[in-house]
Parts: sequence; structure tokens; C-alpha cells
Amino acid sequence: MIGDPVSVHVSEDFDAYAEGRLDVRQVRCVLCTTAPCACPEFGSPEYLELVDRLHGTNFAGGQR
Repeated sequence: MIGDPVSVHVSEDFDAYAEGRLDVRQVRCVLCTTAPCACPEFGSPEYLELVDRLHGTNFAGGQR
């Protein structure tokens, strides 16, 4: 819906990556918290569960 707030999360390693102190493979994923990322396939139910957990929502369960 237009006008809903947007929640954005970035890796704790983003600043170090932006400053050139880390290679992209060393940046911890904000969803799975590993480097390199070990998330399930994008859009899969398991991936959506990680997104829900991060944002405190239940979109994967079909509720908005």
C-alpha cells in the first residue's frame, strides 16, 4: 500500500565494505548472518521466513 513505512536493514559490515576494508565475500548477510551468504533460494518459503524474522512480520504465512 502506498504510504506504508519501509524498513531497511543493512549488514553490520557495510561500512567496512564501503571503505574498502572488506571484500564483498566477507560481508555478513543481514538475513542469515554468515559470510558469504548462505540464504535459501530467493523467494522460497525458507527465505521469506528469514525476511519475516528480521522485520517482525508474517508475510510468508500469507498475513499482511
